[in-house]
Amino acid sequence: MVSIGKQLFIEITSQEVRFLLCNKKHRNKILNLSFTSIPYAFNTQDMAGLVEILKDYRLNVLKGAIVPVYLLVPFQNGLLREIRLPWMDEKKRNSAINYYLQHEIPGLTSELIYTYHVIEEPENKYLTVKVLVARKDSIDFYITSMEKAGYKVRGIEYSISALAEMFSDLPTTTRVLYLQNVRGKRIQMVLFKDTKPEVVAEVAFEQLDITKYQIYLGLKDHDIPIDFIVTDHSEQTDMLASLLLNAGLVKDKLLSFNKKILDQKIAWEQGTSDFSSYPLLAELYRVKENKNLNFFPRHHRLNKVRVLLLSLVCVLATFLLLISTIWHPKYDDLKRFEHELAILQSYHVDLSDDEVNIALTDWQAKQKSRVIALERILYVLENLKNEIKLNRLSLNNNTMHLWAECESEIAITKTIEELVENGWKNPTLIDYYYDNQKLVFSLSVEGCW
Repeated sequence: MVSIGKQLFIEITSQEVRFLLCNKKHRNKILNLSFTSIPYAFNTQDMAGLVEILKDYRLNVLKGAIVPVYLLVPFQNGLLREIRLPWMDEKKRNSAINYYLQHEIPGLTSELIYTYHVIEEPENKYLTVKVLVARKDSIDFYITSMEKAGYKVRGIEYSISALAEMFSDLPTTTRVLYLQNVRGKRIQMVLFKDTKPEVVAEVAFEQLDITKYQIYLGLKDHDIPIDFIVTDHSEQTDMLASLLLNAGLVKDKLLSFNKKILDQKIAWEQGTSDFSSYPLLAELYRVKENKNLNFFPRHHRLNKVRVLLLSLVCVLATFLLLISTIWHPKYDDLKRFEHELAILQSYHVDLSDDEVNIALTDWQAKQKSRVIALERILYVLENLKNEIKLNRLSLNNNTMHLWAECESEIAITKTIEELVENGWKNPTLIDYYYDNQKLVFSLSVEGCW
């Protein structure tokens, strides 16, 4: 059973795993905060090592209890994009962003997961969003590690997103440069603008002048000097910060942070004002204010989609069985019509009344048209069974209406081409839209027989 009196916040960095345990009183008042850090050599291939650390903490500190966990992960192999879109309702934004990413990163969208926040949205004018993208296998690694250790994940986002909250009481035009040691002689720099990540890059810590120049190149498209600089207080980042200050690339060090966040520290079992705890404190505040950019709900929905797709395969197999059951009687009707037509043709020579002859000719034409239409519909559907999923079809007065769904616009084009090649004419795309990452469309075509 998940404890409702505790919350756990975990940050995984390149050098350690950090824990912030929050014990709450009634009405969400904080009773106690406990901060712990455990050395850990970051490696996405070493799930066992991470799981062991997580298990030990749960056994020794939580006494085996299950608590809700909010996880901060490093921004590695991630993407940061700013998108400007026409203004639209919130329900349609996910589809629009997904459509943009499919064209921006073709071929890789299925391997990525994203979350976003709105920067500005003048109603009925335009919409500007900042999109943070992660690899699904990376998110899978973290969530699987947490679940193997016996934790219940409630949220997962980038550490840099949480850290931005520490600068949220600064003026909106303020720019802050953050430096942190990520691994070996690599330093990650993050430029925050309007308290949101604007630039994320890594530079090699070799000769200080070379590293300074690399940072200058990374910031050359932005106004220099930067307003403030913040470091993780490692020896390398502090040295680099002093060099940037002396070179005039940065105006000053930032020494004060969001007071609302720091005031959360009512009591500590360990530690006092260690900067390494700040991202976790910021995440505690963001979760409480419902401001965290959570990858987990979308990841959870993707897992549900996989289960749903498996169910759909079973449904589709049943549907195909029903189709064969339905079309077989139609074939019998077709043979019966042909037999009736043969009988009527045998009497044709004996008919002398013009009105009877006209009526018979018209009836034959209609029956022939129906036979051809049925045969061509069957042929087209068989050729397109791997391209589209048929939802509904109707044939009335030599006009066919078709409702189906597919993966991309190319499938629609192939459908139209297949219909035209098989004798249909005047294909018209009546409607199409995205629904759950599927393209749903409707066509109408006319027969020419």
